[in-house]
Amino acid sequence: MRVVAIAAAIAMCTTAPRAFAQTLLDSVPDQHVWLSGALGVGTIGVAADLGLWYTRRDLALAVQGSADEQLFGEQRDVWALLVGLSGDWGHDRLLGAIGPATLHSSVCGDDTGCRQGARHLALAFAGEAFVHARVIGIGIDTFGALAPRRKSHIAVGLSVQLGWLGAPP
Repeated sequence: MRVVAIAAAIAMCTTAPRAFAQTLLDSVPDQHVWLSGALGVGTIGVAADLGLWYTRRDLALAVQGSADEQLFGEQRDVWALLVGLSGDWGHDRLLGAIGPATLHSSVCGDDTGCRQGARHLALAFAGEAFVHARVIGIGIDTFGALAPRRKSHIAVGLSVQLGWLGAPP
């Protein structure tokens, strides 16, 4: 009798955490959060992007910062709040979002130092296509901001995603 009770207790201890974790994931359907970083080429030079993404079903939300710069030349940086759509097909995810942003530019020379430019309100955009496992992904990103006076910033780069990307079926 004691052997049966001990075996039952061991079985419950090993399966209960797994069942609890699965119940927790099932109670929050189709929600994902991850950090995405990209490096590539932009309008004026080397571009980089870092974004924190949250999706629930088809809705995508993000806070994103990006930069585009030349060596000893112009630099542009963007901070944006994005809203868009997301689709997930097993190991593949595609999303696109737009939103308001601020774009700041400056010019730095070899011996002249840096000259700060004005801040502009802009319309930011981002698009990601990537393949993923549960917590890591790799793909291609487009990102940028459209601003007046030829200060727009548009880039494309290779990206890495880290976070809860979901369990593929």
